[in-house]
Amino acid sequence: MATHIAPMLEKRIRELNKKIDSKILRGKSYREEAKEHRQLLSKMRYVTRRSNIFGHSLSFLHLF
Repeated sequence: MATHIAPMLEKRIRELNKKIDSKILRGKSYREEAKEHRQLLSKMRYVTRRSNIFGHSLSFLHLF
């Protein structure tokens, strides 16, 4: 599941980064985009942490 979600999150984060950069250059407020960006980064950390833990547990199982 994480392998499907991570690329979508990365794509949306890149889109938000571009939008935030554009707003900064124009002197506009980017508060809402920054909030969404923080939420997506949090989700990304959660997804990648879970997939890493799962992968490590599987690699441990081959010992038995």
